[in-house]
Amino acid sequence: MMRILAYILPFIIVSSALCQQSGSSSKVNVIIGIGYPEIFHGGIRVNQKQWHFDASSGTTFQKKEFAVNGNVAYHFGSKKLGEDFIQKLWYTSIGMAYMQWAEFGYNGPETISVTTTGSVTSVEYTQQGTQEIRAIGKEAYINVRLGRDFRINRWLNLSLSFGLGVNIHHNVEYFFGGQGMWGGLWIPVNPSGQFSLQVKLFNQKEHTLSNELVSYNVHLN
Repeated sequence: MMRILAYILPFIIVSSALCQQSGSSSKVNVIIGIGYPEIFHGGIRVNQKQWHFDASSGTTFQKKEFAVNGNVAYHFGSKKLGEDFIQKLWYTSIGMAYMQWAEFGYNGPETISVTTTGSVTSVEYTQQGTQEIRAIGKEAYINVRLGRDFRINRWLNLSLSFGLGVNIHHNVEYFFGGQGMWGGLWIPVNPSGQFSLQVKLFNQKEHTLSNELVSYNVHLN
C-alpha cells in the first residue's frame, strides 16, 4: 500500500498545484477502467484546461497481482462540444506503470505404490501436488499513447487510447519448476492501451468558491 501511495501522490500534488496557480476551473473525476498494463483499475483524473493528469491502481483479482499507473496528457484538435466542455477531444499522453504478476503451478507431485490383499502389486501413479505460486514477475513501462474522449454529458466521459509501452524493468523470481518454455522471454516494446469511464466528482474552482462563501456567512453571523 505504501508503494502505491508513493507512486500516486506525486501526480495528485503536481496536478493540484498547477490548478491552483492557474486560478481557472479544474474538474476532478473518478476513473474506472481496463487496460494494459493497468489491468482492471480505479483512480482519479484531474482536468485542467487542455491538460489532464491521472493516477490509478489495478488488479486482476488474483493473489499477488497488482499494478499502479500515472499519466500526463495534452488535448488538441479543433472540435469541442460547446462551452461546457473546455477540453478538446483528442489527446496524446505519456506515463509510467508498474505491474506485478504471478504464475501458479502444482508443487510436489508424488509417486504412490498401492498394495493389494493376498499379493503385493506395485501400482505406481503420479499424484498432483498443491497449487502454489511458481513465479512472480515485476515489470515497469513507459507508455506513449494517442487517445480520444467520448463525452456523454457534463458528468460522464468515456476515454479510449492506444499506443506503445517500453519495458524499462523486467525481473522474474522462480520458486520451483524452473523457467519453463517462456520464462526467459523479454519483450522490450509492447502494445499499450486503456478504456475508462470517468465520473466527475466536483469542480475545484466552484468548490473553493462555495467554501469561501460558507466561511464568509459564518463570520457575518
